[in-house]
Amino acid sequence: MNHDLDRDIQKLEKLLKQKKCQHKRLEHGYASNPPCSRCLDCGSYFTKKQLERLAMPDVIQDVLKERERQDRKWGEQNHLPPYWLGIITEEVGELAQAINETYLFNAREREKGGYKNMRTEAIQSAAVLIAFVECLDRNWKD
Repeated sequence: MNHDLDRDIQKLEKLLKQKKCQHKRLEHGYASNPPCSRCLDCGSYFTKKQLERLAMPDVIQDVLKERERQDRKWGEQNHLPPYWLGIITEEVGELAQAINETYLFNAREREKGGYKNMRTEAIQSAAVLIAFVECLDRNWKD
């Protein structure tokens, strides 16, 4: 019983350390698939893609996570630009609603406003715009 408790405490300490760790001391070249690096401070392992993400500002990471979520939900989207315009306008419209509900009084829709909703809608709008550019790059190169 005591051994299990010690192990659980060690796991929790490792998780807390990972959250606080900046992953500055990395050991590269672990033979795995894909190859990865190990943080010498917290013991976490990272692929090259994960390391690239760690170096990005939080807002960029959030947009990329949203892109991944959208791809999981909808799959790769390959629409004509007029259809994309409708998708983009809908997303920006939701951002506009979040801003309006934050600054204009409307008791029925107040829960759609606030910092969290404005940020969420802005992240979703940015991710949809990136998806549009990805679609253009896949299908519309001159």
